[in-house]
Amino acid sequence: MIEKYPFLEQVIARFQRKESPYRFLLGIVGAPASGKSTLAELLPPIINSEMGVEVATHFNMDGYHRFNAALKERAIFPYKGSHFTFDVEGFMAKLVEIKEADRTVKCPIYDRKVKDPTPDAHTILRGHRMVVVEGNYLL
Repeated sequence: MIEKYPFLEQVIARFQRKESPYRFLLGIVGAPASGKSTLAELLPPIINSEMGVEVATHFNMDGYHRFNAALKERAIFPYKGSHFTFDVEGFMAKLVEIKEADRTVKCPIYDRKVKDPTPDAHTILRGHRMVVVEGNYLL
């Protein structure tokens, strides 16, 4: 399966050469509905299979949409998905925690059924040393 994603050979090689104690973060950025989430969820199992151990998982920026109630309270609900409707400070703090923490980290996910974030719904295990991060506004 790695043949389908030739860039993964370079990613894995770079990950294996890293000397930092911090987690390795791989960013995926793109326009809304461009396949970022799908790719971010697809890559870790391929990486894990190639390496023979579960080292990779994903983390999505979508979990940092502000809650609908907060958007309505601020009268910005019609703009949901725009950069200013995300909890950027919360996302950045979690990203730093993920990178630096040598422990399990709980993260929110965006529940598309209820159209709101669900806190602590995704777990990044201590053994996950590579995290595929995706979002519209990573850059």
